[in-house]
Amino acid sequence: MLTNLEWLLPVPADYRARLKALRAAIAASTDPMIVEEELHALSLARLDLNQLGHLAGAAASHAGTAAAHGPLARLRVGLLGSGTLDLLAAAVAGSALRHRVIATVATGDYGSAIRDAIDPSSAFRTGHFDTVIVCLDHRSLGLDQPRASAAEARAADLRRILTDYGFRGHPLRKDFPTTGYTEVRYDEAQKRVVYESVSLVQEYRQFDFMSPWEGAKYILPGDEKKA
Repeated sequence: MLTNLEWLLPVPADYRARLKALRAAIAASTDPMIVEEELHALSLARLDLNQLGHLAGAAASHAGTAAAHGPLARLRVGLLGSGTLDLLAAAVAGSALRHRVIATVATGDYGSAIRDAIDPSSAFRTGHFDTVIVCLDHRSLGLDQPRASAAEARAADLRRILTDYGFRGHPLRKDFPTTGYTEVRYDEAQKRVVYESVSLVQEYRQFDFMSPWEGAKYILPGDEKKA
């Protein structure tokens, strides 16, 4: 779809070489005007998603290292959605160059759009974005589902794997963090629900992976009578 935009120019035959030279120029702190004009020129071609991502990466590298601004404007964009937004972020950043804008795009955590939107302390709310693009899938909101009666709600089997908001990992695999990364609680002093990073006390960080059949160097629980 991205490569069928007829108003864009054909991809130049030396696109790869020009992109490589552009990255070298960014690393060498070349004049921002030269770098940004080349970013804009390359973006005017019918780039596919992979090429847009590479160009967006070069623009992000330039924006993070350039000591001065060139002729292109700067814009901080937040993507808020209910699915995987990484591919869309690359397309937004790459396409913004066609409008002479270097866009720094940030996305929220997967499946936590509501938390990112309503929690004042979330990384998304504190990102100070110039604009936010909302990409919600209406099917994830459950608006088309009929409301269950009280009797149906009591009879429903609500057992499932419980994970906290912002949970990152795979609950069915054995390598996921059992506590997650954040915890939610009601703060009586602030009179609101707060999200905090999980803090485990030190005694719960003592793990012993030695098998008791291999001979532990200490008395195992239950063996005190033999000693």
